Amino acid sequence: MDVKVSTVKKGDVNNDGSVNTVDFALVKRHILEYEILTGNAFEAADVDGNGTVDTLDYLKIRMYLLEMISEF
Repeated sequence: MDVKVSTVKKGDVNNDGSVNTVDFALVKRHILEYEILTGNAFEAADVDGNGTVDTLDYLKIRMYLLEMISEF
């Protein structure tokens, strides 16, 4: 039996080791269809885990950056 273990850090869209304004901007660009996220970037951007990257993910990353929430 294969078990998939994800090493993707939620919110760290550009995989630089931290969740920051660059990640926030990348999610916004995806929502506006300027840049489509795929693979690990998509998985990291989908912070609520519902299979889509949408405004709710964008808002959750913003809340995290503003220290309104401490985790996704």
